Amino acid sequence: MLQELPPDTRADQIARVAAFLEQNPGATLRDIEAACDTGSATKVLSVMRHPAVGFVLRREVHRVACNDGRSTRRVARFWLMARPQRAQGELFENT
Repeated sequence: MLQELPPDTRADQIARVAAFLEQNPGATLRDIEAACDTGSATKVLSVMRHPAVGFVLRREVHRVACNDGRSTRRVARFWLMARPQRAQGELFENT
């Protein structure tokens, strides 16, 4: 009998991508998709960039030679600049 895997939440995916970007600054979408198993790295990065989530990402687009140098293509690279900050009032949570 097969057991179901626990659901992979967006928060779990964001945590994996953030940890990966800390270890690999300047990673491409292809790098992120291969290492983090998010299903869609563009969706996760879009959610991370939303102000309510609180991550600060830097995105740079570079031209890369392809087709034996006859053409170029645009490749986006990403850096994690800052993680969300917690407000002072949330330091001591009541349990």
